[in-house]
Amino acid sequence: MKTETRSIVVSMNKSTQLIIFTAIIFCIALAFYLGGYQKRVTVADLMDENTVLERELLEVTDLLNSAEKIIDILEVDNEVNSIALENSRLEILDLQRIISDNTFQLEVYKDYLSDDFKAKKKLFIASFSASEIKQNVWSYSWITVQSVKQPKISSVVLKAFIVGEMEGISEELPFDELDEYLPRFPLDLRVKYFSSTKGKLTFPEGFTPKQVKFMLHYAQKPSEIYETNFEWSYGV
Repeated sequence: MKTETRSIVVSMNKSTQLIIFTAIIFCIALAFYLGGYQKRVTVADLMDENTVLERELLEVTDLLNSAEKIIDILEVDNEVNSIALENSRLEILDLQRIISDNTFQLEVYKDYLSDDFKAKKKLFIASFSASEIKQNVWSYSWITVQSVKQPKISSVVLKAFIVGEMEGISEELPFDELDEYLPRFPLDLRVKYFSSTKGKLTFPEGFTPKQVKFMLHYAQKPSEIYETNFEWSYGV
């Protein structure tokens, strides 16, 4: 028996074709829309994250700037405190020297009337002291005394030297080379009982002091010289 095959033909009118075509276009448009929406969502998220990061970076930068300012303030405070401490130390040293000088002057004045004191030379240096301020810089003071039966204000010429060594060679340096603030040299003092002299010595590098040497005479008697020496016992 012979089987007959027939084709099935589905006829589509124009309205059906239009509906199908519209559906396809709608699907394509929907796909593009959803893809664009996802893209917009992703970009928006990235922008939000970027904004958050910028804000956090700004906060960290502000904290860093504040920390740097605090460090600067602490460094300035530390420097000011160091300067104040050094100034206080120098003031204490000055007060100690003033007290020492005043105490000695009182002792000199009390002893001035004693027979032992009057038996000494007419002119002499009764005391010499030195204190180190910093390396190679020393403050110094001495007291010049006139011991006569009838004291009167006298003009006394004084020369002072530091005897020492530099690189193994003996040196005798006058005070005016070591103290730039000495008004003149030799010194012209006005002395009745005693006179105090103070200043600062700056030793050259490598110089080792050994002795302090004083030479005095009355202005009207330059040939009559009185000499007083002290060993340098204050370190170097």
